[in-house]
Amino acid sequence: LCRDSSTLELSPTGNALHTLLIQNTACKRIRLRYSRAVNVYIRNNPLLTHLELEYTTLALLDVSSNPKLQFLSAVTVERLDISETSLPFSRAYCSTMGTLTFRASNMRKTDLFNYPKFEAFLRICAMSDVGLFDISD
Repeated sequence: LCRDSSTLELSPTGNALHTLLIQNTACKRIRLRYSRAVNVYIRNNPLLTHLELEYTTLALLDVSSNPKLQFLSAVTVERLDISETSLPFSRAYCSTMGTLTFRASNMRKTDLFNYPKFEAFLRICAMSDVGLFDISD
């Protein structure tokens, strides 16, 4: 995917998908609109920098192992994994994105762990109802 273009745009219609998997592409940008998928896995895309999802709610969003990913736009996500990405701090983490589980392992090179953003991040997640919070190395 994305060999002739750096952007992948999908607007699936019809019956609801249970799982959508996009991996090992040459895409720099991915935009998904109005899909009814419950679980979305967008992993192992070495050139991906920008991901835009227009959903109402996702049960799971796994964007791990996209080392250049710097932008994520999503509405409500119950289980979120941003491990091994370059995503910056967002006040949406643990409050609307990763409301049940939040994983961000191997993220030392991002601004997520820079004080005072890290302090704000911990405060938001500590005050939320997140059942699993993983920021391991």
